[in-house]
Amino acid sequence: PTTMMIHWLRKNSAKPDECIEQVFFRAIIIIGLVGCTLVVIFDLLLTKELSYIVPANLVIIQVLLLALFGIKNSHFHSAALCSLVLLDVVVMLRGFVYPEFHHVTCAILITIGFVSALVSKGRLGELIQWGILLSFFAFLFKDYKQVPMIPLVRRALPYMTIYAIITILSGLLRQQYAKHQVGLRDLIAVLNKKNAKIREQHNKLQLSYKELSDLNNNLGLMVTQKTTQIEEKNRQLADIAYENSHSLRAPLARLLGLLHLIKLDPSHKD
Repeated sequence: PTTMMIHWLRKNSAKPDECIEQVFFRAIIIIGLVGCTLVVIFDLLLTKELSYIVPANLVIIQVLLLALFGIKNSHFHSAALCSLVLLDVVVMLRGFVYPEFHHVTCAILITIGFVSALVSKGRLGELIQWGILLSFFAFLFKDYKQVPMIPLVRRALPYMTIYAIITILSGLLRQQYAKHQVGLRDLIAVLNKKNAKIREQHNKLQLSYKELSDLNNNLGLMVTQKTTQIEEKNRQLADIAYENSHSLRAPLARLLGLLHLIKLDPSHKD
């Protein structure tokens, strides 16, 4: 069931263009909606004597739905901070009105503190974190008039420790994530510059290749023309050699033959 739930959340809450805070906050809201819905159903069907808690749970569901709508359709961090403030107020009122759910209220407030440490930004985010922390302390020490201080501190100390550990760790996680994001942005900028240089060099190489291709085509045309001219010269030389061997050498050969006959018999030279 846990694997199926994670797969369903990954499919329905994670978006390709969202940061880790958005994915985590959306998953928390979806889990909270499912949990509150189950609580309302069990209150209505099984525990009729606790049915007075249903309106408070319905208010929490409405706040979660409003938060889901806000982070989907508005600026994420503004909607997230407003949703955390509303959820903190509703859970605090629920805890003060229904003290029998003390542990559940503390767990929800710790979760709210964790999410606020993860998604808060700027001065407003710090103020909201301090406000959630003060409201958590106020809820833990709300019975200071009826309960002695030492047992009250002893009861509140585990929750305060868990709250501090979770918020500090989430703050460190967020700082590391922000640092890595800055590093990644710098690397992406460097890679974009290198890609631009590579594209420029590629364009230059393409231009050089085109020039070489045109030069090769021109050289081929020149070689073809020169070959044609040489063939024409060779044909003319062949014609000259033919003329030399037939038109010019034949009469000379006859004259040489006559001269030879005259040398043999000079009396018949006429």
